[in-house]
Amino acid sequence: MKKNRLIIIYIIAILSDFSTTYFTTPDLNCESNWIVKYYDKGWVGLIIINIISAVVVISLYKFYKRNPFSIKSYISSINNTFNIRNWSFSRNNIKTVISIVGFLFIRGMIISTFIVAISNLLQGLYKNNIIVNAPFQAFIKLYLIYRNILGFDLLYVLFTLIFISICLYYYRYFKRSIYSN
Repeated sequence: MKKNRLIIIYIIAILSDFSTTYFTTPDLNCESNWIVKYYDKGWVGLIIINIISAVVVISLYKFYKRNPFSIKSYISSINNTFNIRNWSFSRNNIKTVISIVGFLFIRGMIISTFIVAISNLLQGLYKNNIIVNAPFQAFIKLYLIYRNILGFDLLYVLFTLIFISICLYYYRYFKRSIYSN
C-alpha cells in the first residue's frame, strides 16, 4: 500500500478535478483545457485526455520505482545533460533521465491537479453565488478578473513555477547530500 501511495493521491487529485469541474461547468463551456475546447468532445474527450495523461504519469513513476536512480548518477546526469558536448545517448544515461522524470513528474502533476481543483472550486462558488462572505467573494472576483486580463489561465504559469521549484529543490537536496558524504 505504501508503494502506491503517490498513485492513489494522484487518482484522488484527478477525481477532485473532475468533481470540481462538473460543479463549476457541467456543460464544459468554461473548461480551460485547450484540447477539450478545440476538439469539442465534451466529457468523453476530457475523460480520455485524463486517462491518457494518467497512464503516462503512472508509467513514468512505475519506471522510476523499477529503476531507482542513485544520487551520484542523478547529479552526473544533470551535469552531463547540460554539458551536451560530452553527453552520450547511452542506455544508462537515458534510463537515469527517464527515472528522474518519473520521480518528479508525478509530484508535479499531483500539486498542479489539486491547484486546478481549487481554482475550479473557487470559480464554481462564485458562479453559483454560494459564498455570502463579501471579502472572500471579492477575493474570488479579483482572481477571475486577473485571470481574464492575462488572456490565459494563470494556472499554466503556476504549473511551470511549481515544476521548476520542485526540480531545483531536489537538485539542491541531492547536491547537498553528495557533498556532505
